[in-house]
Amino acid sequence: MKRIIALFLAVFMLAALVGCGGGTTSSPSTDTQDDAEVLTSLFRGIYELEERDPETGEPKTGTGAYAPLRFSQERLTRYEGLADIPYAKCTTGVRLDFYTSAEQVSFRFSMTDSFGDGRTGYPDDCFDIFEDGVYQESVVVSKHSEIRELNYRRKSTESESRITIVFPTLHGVILSDISLGEARPVDTYEHKILVFGDSITQGLYADKVSDNYIDTICRSLNADYMNLAVGGEVYRQSALDRDVHYEPTHIIIALGTNDFHRNHDTQQVAVDCNAYFQMISMYYPGVPVTVITPFEDQGENYVSTYTKAAQDHGCYVIDGRTLMPMTAENLFDTVHPNSQGFSVLAQNLLPIMRERLS
Repeated sequence: MKRIIALFLAVFMLAALVGCGGGTTSSPSTDTQDDAEVLTSLFRGIYELEERDPETGEPKTGTGAYAPLRFSQERLTRYEGLADIPYAKCTTGVRLDFYTSAEQVSFRFSMTDSFGDGRTGYPDDCFDIFEDGVYQESVVVSKHSEIRELNYRRKSTESESRITIVFPTLHGVILSDISLGEARPVDTYEHKILVFGDSITQGLYADKVSDNYIDTICRSLNADYMNLAVGGEVYRQSALDRDVHYEPTHIIIALGTNDFHRNHDTQQVAVDCNAYFQMISMYYPGVPVTVITPFEDQGENYVSTYTKAAQDHGCYVIDGRTLMPMTAENLFDTVHPNSQGFSVLAQNLLPIMRERLS
């Protein structure tokens, strides 16, 4: 009888070992903590990955589903009280950027927040997919769409490709069933750029999310970046947090459009700008700062106000009016660029930034 029991236990243990090691998976480890660590290393432009329930969107551990966030929960809560600045929960500038040998990468997605769905004339929001730096395709994101899955099969015949997936501008998303193969992060960036701005720098009305001028110039410069632009934002100290989990080598600030439209007192604008730049100097001492004044012509009083405040704090200033003509072919409306406008803006800004970063 003892021999029978021993034999049964041996067979059971062998079966368990085979079950544990007998197959492979292209998904990250099934351990939730390991998943978060692996995925975090592949994401760029995020404050954190927060585990969520893919159905309800509520924070919940053990689900293997993640929401990439640009801001801390404390900061997002503060934004909820600002009706004029509604886009903080979108994934602007968020990217998955990694090398993989997998034939196909995929994930399912659901939405936490959406802006502009169903509005006439708005471009479709999307994920944009690049392979080895070349645009390949887009996957549309909309609460009205039946598509809730991204599947991309590698085009290259090489053993490994660099895959970059640029996330939506007008939605917050939750990813689940993530399969990226034996992915490893990109670690060959030449620069790290932190970006502050409003809806133009967020890229709200580009035809593709990767048409955003920040994304375009950073791809050209092989620069990592974190885009903290939020539609409706202005020069205000409370818009800055030191705790952004990012140590930049350069900062770009492109604000002022909303300051002009909401506040016609240049003296108050000067006060706001000086306080803002003082805070930037305090949080990021020694980091070079490039300031872009508004692209629309607000008159010399406003341009000189932004310029003086920035220069008084050691910033390099670019006159935004020189970067993109505010003509119908470049605009989605009277203020925001369309994709052509973003392209013109990026082409004119790129040589300046290349020199600034050299």
